[in-house]
Amino acid sequence: MNKEKGFTLIELLAVIVILAIIALIATPMVLSMIEKARKSAFMDSAYGIIAAAELAVAENMLEEKAIENVYEAPFEGLKFGGTKPEGIVMVDKEGKIAIALHNNKWCAIKEATESEVRIIEYKKENCKIETPIIAEGSSGEEIELGLESAIPGNYFDIRNQKGTVTCVNLSDENKEVTNTSELKEGKNCIKCNMVYENQLVASFTRTLKVKNNIKSPEEIMTEEAVGTEGIIRIDTSGNKRYAGSNPNNYVCFGTDATTCSGKQLWRIIGVVNGNLKLISTEYYSTGIAYDGNPSNYNNSWTRPASLNTTLHNNVYNSTTWINSTTQKGWMLNNRWKLGGIGSNETLLNFETAEKDSDFTTSNYVGMMTITDIAYGSSDSGCTLSTTLTVGSNACFNSNWLKPTINYEWTIIPYSSLTYTVWFVSSSGRVSWTNASYTNYGVRPVVILDSNVKIKSGKGTTSEPYLLSQ
Repeated sequence: MNKEKGFTLIELLAVIVILAIIALIATPMVLSMIEKARKSAFMDSAYGIIAAAELAVAENMLEEKAIENVYEAPFEGLKFGGTKPEGIVMVDKEGKIAIALHNNKWCAIKEATESEVRIIEYKKENCKIETPIIAEGSSGEEIELGLESAIPGNYFDIRNQKGTVTCVNLSDENKEVTNTSELKEGKNCIKCNMVYENQLVASFTRTLKVKNNIKSPEEIMTEEAVGTEGIIRIDTSGNKRYAGSNPNNYVCFGTDATTCSGKQLWRIIGVVNGNLKLISTEYYSTGIAYDGNPSNYNNSWTRPASLNTTLHNNVYNSTTWINSTTQKGWMLNNRWKLGGIGSNETLLNFETAEKDSDFTTSNYVGMMTITDIAYGSSDSGCTLSTTLTVGSNACFNSNWLKPTINYEWTIIPYSSLTYTVWFVSSSGRVSWTNASYTNYGVRPVVILDSNVKIKSGKGTTSEPYLLSQ
C-alpha cells in the first residue's frame, strides 16, 4: 500500500515566509491605490461642485440676477449629488469660480484666475482662497426710512478684501453712501467697488428698498401694538395714555443709538395735548427733597424749588441722561400746569384742576402728575369718581406707573398748605407731605416737540421704539 507524503515543517515555514513577503510588498501598493482612488473621487466632487456653480451662474444670467455669490457648506442653491464636503465656493463679478473644499483629509483649491483644481493635504491654515469678492450680504433689502446702519455693513458680503471698498447710490447721482440713513424713500441701487492698486478687483450691485414706516405717536397707540399686558385709555381731554401692568411703551431717548438701556430707556406716558410725554425707567434719586426751604416755597415750583433746578442741571444738562444733541433739541421748555386740590380727591377733580390751572411753570424736565399715575391703571374699577387718597384703591391696580419705591413725588402742590406737595406710594394711594422731606424719589418726565414721530421698534425692552423728527 502506498503511503501519502505531506509537507514538511520546513516547507510550510517557507510558504508562510513567501506569503508574508508578498503581503509586505503588496499592502502599501493596495493602500496607495485606494488612497489615489479616494483622492481622485474627491477631485471629481470638486469639479462637480464647480459645474453646479457654473450652472447657477447661467441660471442667474438668464434671470438677470447678480452672478456674484458666496456659497458655504451645505451649499444651498447649488445642484449636485454625492457627499458634500466642507468649505466655500465663490463666484466673482465675471462669473469666475474659486473654491476651497476639504474632507478633513484632502483640500481642493482653485482661485478664480486658475483653470485647474489643486489637491493638497488638508491643513486648516492652508485650505483657503485669496480671490477678493463682493456679494450679497445677509441683511434683507427692505429698510425703514431713517434707519442708521452702516453700508457696506451686512448688506454686502466682502471676502478677502484688498485695497478699499467704496459704495455709491446709482439712484442718487452716484453719491457715495456709508449709512442707510442717507438713502431716500423708494428703491436705491447701491454699487460697492473694491479697488486695489488702481484696479477694480471686485464689484457688486444690489437694490435696497427704503420704506417710510414712520408713524405719529397716536398711530402706534393701538390695542394691537400695546401688548397683552396693556390697554389704551382716553382721558377727559381726549389724550391717549398707556395703561396696564406692562404695556409696550418703551422708547429710546437721549441717544442716537439703535439700542438703549439705563438712563436712555424711557416709557411713553401718552400723547398729551399733541405731544409725547415720557418718563424715565430709572429714578434720578430715591431720596431727595422737593424743596430744601419750604418756608419760602409758597406753592411755587418756579421759585425755583430746589428739585426744579436739580433736574434741569443734572438731567437736561447731563450727557449721562441726554447724550444726543439732536434729541435734546426735541425737548420742550414746557409750561407745566401745577393745579392741585386740597379736598374731594377724586380722579376727575385732580384732572380738572391740572388742566384748568393758571398756576404754571416752565422747565425742560418735570415729574408726573396725579392724572398720569391714575390713568396708568387698566383696572375697570379706576373711574373718574375714584377717591385716590384711599389706600389700595383701584387706580393703583395693574398700573405700570406705580412706584417701585415706597414714596415718589409728583409735580403737583397740595393747595391747602403752601409748603406741601402731593406724592404717590407703593401701597396704592396718593397723599401730601412737607416739601422738605428727603425720603421721596423722583423719575424725570419730559415732553417732546409735536413733530417727533416713531420710526421703528415694537415698544418692548428688547425692541424699544426709536424716534425721528
